[in-house]
Amino acid sequence: MDICYLCGQVMVDRKDYTVDNSKPIPKFKHDEHIIQNALYGRLTACNILCEICGSKLSKNIDAEFVKLFDLFTAPISHSLAPKDHGKDFSKTLFGYLIKKKDGEKIDVHIKEGKIAPKKPVYDYIKEAHTLKIYGANKKALENYKKFSLKELQSEGVDIQNINIELIDDIKDYHELGIYFSEKVENFNSKFKLGLSKIATGFAASKGVKREDMPCTLNIQTEEIIANSNTVPFFPLGSLDFAMESARSLAEEGFPTHTLILYTDKSFNKTKLVCYIDLFSTFQYYVVLNHNYNGNDISEIYYQTIIKREKPNINIRNIRPKHLMIIAEDLGVTQNEMRGMTLDERYTFLERKHKQYSVKYTLDLNDYISNASGKFFKFLAYKKLPQLLGSIGNEERLIIEGIPELDRDDLICLKLELKRTEEEPIAFYRKEYLDFGNDKKVFSFSMLNKLIELTNSSSARIKSYTNYKFYLLFQFVSVNSKNNISDD
Repeated sequence: MDICYLCGQVMVDRKDYTVDNSKPIPKFKHDEHIIQNALYGRLTACNILCEICGSKLSKNIDAEFVKLFDLFTAPISHSLAPKDHGKDFSKTLFGYLIKKKDGEKIDVHIKEGKIAPKKPVYDYIKEAHTLKIYGANKKALENYKKFSLKELQSEGVDIQNINIELIDDIKDYHELGIYFSEKVENFNSKFKLGLSKIATGFAASKGVKREDMPCTLNIQTEEIIANSNTVPFFPLGSLDFAMESARSLAEEGFPTHTLILYTDKSFNKTKLVCYIDLFSTFQYYVVLNHNYNGNDISEIYYQTIIKREKPNINIRNIRPKHLMIIAEDLGVTQNEMRGMTLDERYTFLERKHKQYSVKYTLDLNDYISNASGKFFKFLAYKKLPQLLGSIGNEERLIIEGIPELDRDDLICLKLELKRTEEEPIAFYRKEYLDFGNDKKVFSFSMLNKLIELTNSSSARIKSYTNYKFYLLFQFVSVNSKNNISDD
C-alpha cells in the first residue's frame, strides 16, 4: 500500500477508482516533485503525497520557497531546462542602486533587464541645465515632471529652457544590488521549511516511513517542520575544498542540484540525514531522525538545470563501424541489435533516436573525477605563475584565490582521491580525512564536525556561503538574457 507521508492515508490511482457512493472518496496519488518544479527539479514520485496534501504543501511551503530563488532563475530562464508543467513568466526582482553623484540609495525593481525606481526620482545636472526624471512608466514620469519642476523652482533654479529627459530604464548608476534575503519576511523559516520538505520527500520516495522522520515531519499535526536540525555545509576535507574551488569550471551543467540520503553512525545514536545542494551553491544537511533504527541508507540524486538539446544526428550518414557509438549514446545495448541485418540496425536506431528524450540526471562520479583533476591543474599553474597568461580570466581568478596547501593537506588529498577511486562517492559529503592527535590520518564525520563549527566558527561558514553566492550570481550575470550585473 502507498501511504501519503503527510496525512498517513492510503492512496490509490485516480484512473483505477470506481465511484462508490457507499464509501468515502479515497486519497488519490499525484506526481510530486522532490525538488520543486519551479526550481527546475526533475525527480518526481507518485507514491509519497496525495493530491490534497500535495496541494497544501505547494501553497504553504513551495510557493514562498521558490520565490527566494527568483534572483537566480528569472534572468537565465531562457537557458534552463523546460519545466515539467507551467511556463516561465517574466518576474520582477527587487533591489537598490547607488547614484554616482551623491551615493544616494534608491529602491528599484528589475524586469526583463530594465531597472526602474519603485517611486519616481529626479536628478538635476546643473552644468547641462538638464532634469533627468526616472520612473517605471510614461504615466508616472509625466505625473512626476510637474512636481520635480516645482521643487527645482523653489530651490532657485531657472526652469526656463531646461532640458528634460524621461527615463524608464536606469543605466547611469554606480552599483546595483538585488535583494535575496533582505526585506523577505521570515526568510529563515521559509528557507528551512523548503529544505525540510525536499529532505522529507526524498526520504519518503526511498521507502523511509513517515514515523521515522520526526525532525522534519509532525505526523500528529500533519505538518512539515523546520528547526535547528539544518546545518550549513563547509568544505572540510582536502578533496571537498579542491572540488568547490574548481566547481563552476569543472562541473558539467553547472549549476546543479544534488540530494544524498544516508545514515551517519558517528554519533552515539544513528542519524538519518539528507544533504541538499541547490544550484551548486546552497548546501545544507537536514537531520530527519536523531535516533534512526532502520536499515542503512545511501541514496543519491544529481541533475543539471541547464537546458539540453536532443542530438541532431542523421543515422543513415553514420558509418557502420561507428553505429555502436551512436547506439551507446542512445542507451541501446549490443544485445538489443544482435542478429539484425545492417539495414535493420539503421532502422532500429532511427526509431530509438526519435523516441530519445533528453536526460538531466548526471553521474556524480564523473563530476568528482573532473573537478579533482581540474584542481590539480590549477595547483600546477599556481606553482608556475608564468603559465597564467595562457588561461582565461575566470580560471585565473580562481587560481589566485586558492590558498597554499601544506604537506598535510596534500597527503590527505591524495588519500581521499585514492579511496574515491576504490569506493566511488561512498564518502562524498559524508566523511573527510584529516590528521588526528597521534599524527595518523583518520576518517571523520562531516556532519559531526560541521555541527561543532556552526557553534564555534560561524564567521568562516558565512564567508564561504557568501563566496558561493557570489560565484552563482556572477554566472547568472554573465548568462543573463539582458546581461544584468551587480556593478
